[in-house]
Amino acid sequence: MASTVLEALAARQLYVALQPVVNLRKREVFGYEALVRSSSPLFRNPGEILKKAIEEGCLGELGRGLRAMAVSACPRTNLFLNLHPNEFDEGWLVRPDDPIFVHDRHIYLEITESVPLSHFRLCHSVLKEVRSKGIYLAVDDLGAGYSNLKYIADLAPEVVKLDRDLITDLPRQKRLDGRPRGHPSGRRWAISRKNSGVWPFFWSG
Repeated sequence: MASTVLEALAARQLYVALQPVVNLRKREVFGYEALVRSSSPLFRNPGEILKKAIEEGCLGELGRGLRAMAVSACPRTNLFLNLHPNEFDEGWLVRPDDPIFVHDRHIYLEITESVPLSHFRLCHSVLKEVRSKGIYLAVDDLGAGYSNLKYIADLAPEVVKLDRDLITDLPRQKRLDGRPRGHPSGRRWAISRKNSGVWPFFWSG
């Protein structure tokens, strides 16, 4: 049985689960978010995987391995890939042979709203480099209470995902009666900029 993160990765005891991202305007699947999962009793949840990877100093290598899995599993499909803040401290993401640079559809790298504050300089420099190669940016859980909106605006993300608390019981909030009709509640919502407009999405699950 694998005893380290990299051993578990090599043994395929770590894998990615694919969660659909739906375009509500077109009512079709826009892409998939790749989420790390484990079949190993050593890691009971994603948080434990990431914590152990940080302890073992292999978070960057783990991230690359998971990105490779996602790209392989979803050719010709838009992908949303999560980045841990500590990955900005390592050089894996900007390597020219990273799997994200050979994917034939759009790649959206997801960071949480606190990242621009905790890793401001590295965040901007790394993201500037990968975005110059056609990679997009998504900010996760906006509204969770950590961010300075100016830092988020400076990043100009292509997609912003709203924290669940912002949309819970949305249909019953009369003060938001101008909302689009017929949208599912109890999901994670996002908005995407396109030609100065807004596209609504929700994350299934």
